[in-house]
Amino acid sequence: FWQSGWSVVYKDYLGESPLWAYSMAYPISFITFWLANALFLLVEFTGHPSVLLQYKVQPTKEVPLDPARLKQCIKVILFNLGVVAPLYHCFVVLLGVWRAGPDLSKLPSFHVAMLQLACCAVVSEIGFYYAHRLFHIPYFYKRFHKIHHEWIAPIGIASVYCHPLEHIIANTTPVAAGALLAGSHPVVFLVWLFIVNVSTTISHSGFHLPFMPSNEMHDYHHAKFNQCFGITGIMDHLHGTHARYVASKEYQRDIVLTSTTPARVLLPDEPKKND
Repeated sequence: FWQSGWSVVYKDYLGESPLWAYSMAYPISFITFWLANALFLLVEFTGHPSVLLQYKVQPTKEVPLDPARLKQCIKVILFNLGVVAPLYHCFVVLLGVWRAGPDLSKLPSFHVAMLQLACCAVVSEIGFYYAHRLFHIPYFYKRFHKIHHEWIAPIGIASVYCHPLEHIIANTTPVAAGALLAGSHPVVFLVWLFIVNVSTTISHSGFHLPFMPSNEMHDYHHAKFNQCFGITGIMDHLHGTHARYVASKEYQRDIVLTSTTPARVLLPDEPKKND
């Protein structure tokens, strides 16, 4: 089924062109990003449906959003996604065609696709951690990364609210590098970009929703600045850059909720000493 579907797309719509096959990743990724953020933007901007507000990681922050601040955020994002990203993607397309070879008519086997995705995940985990640490060096933080941390309580689209140089070095390069290293098929690359867009949106969303991956760790990074630089926490564990987080209530809440009870209700904050 999958092979026959890809054969039709590759032959009839992409003209059996490797360049077109890799080029389709950008527009599909662009659409995926905005679709993944649509519900979160609705809640953040309107405060409705209000039932979702109980899942805010930082419940007193940013709801409803200031329209002027949202406009500025979208302006930066559209430049990064509408100008920086497509120009950089041209470079990725050329390397992708070179690495994957001329015959893309056949999909990789399941185990090969899983290996390629695993390579993407490992390279992204390592690459993002060190790039992120780089941008927290005071010299680079002040000039480049500070804009991203304007959102102490992040929202989904703020994942790409950053300086263009940071968007290239920290956001897009670690994501693309694993796929290029593995010589990933364009369909595998598309799957990887879908995973990245959804996971990045969730980690910045500010909502710890039931049955979805927890975003407590990255939300803590935005709140505290100097903890939790990685994606999964593996690199932070290796480098000891999450000690305060591990000792925090947020770490205890860093679970997948298997009921509709909010994390802050399951594990409430400790009473203040003067209470």
